[in-house]
Amino acid sequence: MALFVDELSFRFAVSKYLSQAWGMIDLIRKTVLAGVGAAVLTKEKVEESLNDLVEKGRLSADEAKVTAEKIAEKGKLEFDAVSKDLQKGVNDLLEQIGVGHKDRLASLEKRLLALEIEVQNLVNKKTE
Repeated sequence: MALFVDELSFRFAVSKYLSQAWGMIDLIRKTVLAGVGAAVLTKEKVEESLNDLVEKGRLSADEAKVTAEKIAEKGKLEFDAVSKDLQKGVNDLLEQIGVGHKDRLASLEKRLLALEIEVQNLVNKKTE
């Protein structure tokens, strides 16, 4: 793990890392929105197809309603599962960002402490 020379380089590295993370989160958001859009289109197509079947007499209105409810329930279950997986992925990503940041900060604190001790030792030697 590389140590940072100064606060500016540390801030730059953190900024770059966070920018990459936000880019990934934005991609996930766009993917979810695309999925929701596809679900709406699919729902409209299902309703259209069921209405066609009812009009042609191949399906009763009650059967179409039951079928639509079954499809909607299955879609909701799938959406819930994907949402749960997505939430876990986002949480994992945020945890990784935090852990990496904490590790770097702890490393910098150790280095700073070592430098403070070294400076104090040099001051003590000079005053002797």
